[in-house]
Amino acid sequence: MWASFVAGLMKLVRRPAMWVLVGIWFALAILFGYIIPYIVYNDPPKGMTVTERITLLLTMLPSGWLGNALGGFPLFGGAFLVIAGALVTGSEYGWNTVATILIQRPGRLKVLAGMLLALGVFVVIFELAVLGPDALASYIVARRLDAPIVWPSAMQILRGLGAGLLILAVWAVAGAFLGIVFQGTALSIGLGLVYLFVIATLISGFSGQLSLLKSIDKYLPRANAGGLAGSFTGASGSPGISHLVDATHATVMLFVYGIAFLVLAAYIFRTRDVE
Repeated sequence: MWASFVAGLMKLVRRPAMWVLVGIWFALAILFGYIIPYIVYNDPPKGMTVTERITLLLTMLPSGWLGNALGGFPLFGGAFLVIAGALVTGSEYGWNTVATILIQRPGRLKVLAGMLLALGVFVVIFELAVLGPDALASYIVARRLDAPIVWPSAMQILRGLGAGLLILAVWAVAGAFLGIVFQGTALSIGLGLVYLFVIATLISGFSGQLSLLKSIDKYLPRANAGGLAGSFTGASGSPGISHLVDATHATVMLFVYGIAFLVLAAYIFRTRDVE
């Protein structure tokens, strides 16, 4: 398994697509989390109240750093990690290298475990690519505006790191699962994004009118990812953020989804014939 992990990690490190995803993810987090809000705060549009302006400022300060950063994880982070997961497993089918890999010494489950561990390294990179620069941006904004620099407690930061890793890991494993099921990247990425941006949005939008949809939404992955991230911020304006479920319910459901995706991916990868 170690050899499979090293080989998988070397492929990902040398793959430009993965670093492009990390770079875009970082750029969007800074742009929409700090640059645009800072411009709006300095030059507020007509109709913006003092309360709204203060709320916007608080999201940019160190005290709001964790909520600001995690606010993009359920939807936009999910999209990037679904793509990354599908690229890790689905590309092997597109390159017709699965059969070559499987005739080597490691067993199928060891090969898959190596791929997923390599993907896990990039999950950590994706999280740090947002949390680290966002913390620096918060500090810069606070210094520039002479605002108090008050960071979340160490326990809050640890909880935030764990929550972010869980959210991103579930989406990454979901993408890897889709890549194995559909034996490629295009359909896997397409279906993953359709769920995130279309199906889940429609269910969430109509859940306020139909109690059945609201009950279903409580057990779907995007709503639970949004609920976990939403527990770190009181704002619900960020796309994907939800207060439909509490942090405990969200954590349990995300673990269930993550384990289910792993088990199903392993079963299919181990039992399916490869041409």
